[in-house]
Amino acid sequence: MKVSIALATYNGELYLQEQLDSYLHQSRLPDEVVISDDASTDATLEIIKKFAETAPFEVRWTQNKSNVGFTQNFNRALEQTTGDVVFLSDQDDIWFPEKIEYMIELAQENPSTLLFMNDALVVDSNLNSRNITILGFLTSTGFTDKNFVNGCCIMVRRQLLEITLPIPLNILAHDMWLVSISDGLGYKKFSRLVLQMYRRHNKNLSPFHWNLIKEKTSRFIPHMQRIVAITEFLYTKIFYYKIDNTNHRQHPEILHWISQRMNHPSKLYFEDLRRFQEDLLKEWTVTKFRFEIRALPLHKRFISASRFWWQNGYQEFSGFQSAVRDILIP
Repeated sequence: MKVSIALATYNGELYLQEQLDSYLHQSRLPDEVVISDDASTDATLEIIKKFAETAPFEVRWTQNKSNVGFTQNFNRALEQTTGDVVFLSDQDDIWFPEKIEYMIELAQENPSTLLFMNDALVVDSNLNSRNITILGFLTSTGFTDKNFVNGCCIMVRRQLLEITLPIPLNILAHDMWLVSISDGLGYKKFSRLVLQMYRRHNKNLSPFHWNLIKEKTSRFIPHMQRIVAITEFLYTKIFYYKIDNTNHRQHPEILHWISQRMNHPSKLYFEDLRRFQEDLLKEWTVTKFRFEIRALPLHKRFISASRFWWQNGYQEFSGFQSAVRDILIP
């Protein structure tokens, strides 16, 4: 089984070398590392070139002439990989030595699964533990591994890339695209094993809610860190997102993609796609109704949201929290 790593970089000189070194310390080395740099202006490219000269595996890199954003930068890296399985990698994390070996074993045990995910320990810029994992953080706020979309924890099979690439230009994030489709088709598997450090700092490129967690609490009071982090996350979920489940916001694009795939001559995953399409159409109908509620005057929003609540309309979302959002947020 050929193993690829797809790494997207942009002005990552501060932490990139540590991530590259963690590839070298893997108990099962990758066969290739493919790097797409998004027109960095710091020493990122010099670090990559030096690594490519000495790495015991193939390293290929390209640099965009202009900045295309992290989603399309990952798309370009993924399109250049040739492995049977491909790991997505951020430029500022650190992988534990057993990550590749364990995920390969998981893939061998689950031959029909298209996308695999592992948990990660959250650390600050200096690698001090935040005393919580990504999954632990999500469950602390009432979510499950279904809401886990972090691309740095993803490994995909070649078959998934063959049907999902290129990533459409108007998709918010590459990881949401891959996870939404694999999950909708029923071919995603999540491992609770912690296989890497997930570094959070003020220069992270991901728009995910973790970026709102600032390094402003003392490492000597981890429980206070956790309270601050959860409070900030809940504030974001209530007042930032227009519709709380990010996956729902890309339904039209996924539905368009499904219609194209179902008409593909190969008919690959046809029955799974048809089922996925039916589920998405139901969810999108409900989502559009929520948009209609938010367009109403405040007093009418309360009446419509209450009626929608009693009809179990918020069951696909986050229940009471979603109802409050629809009433208060235009």
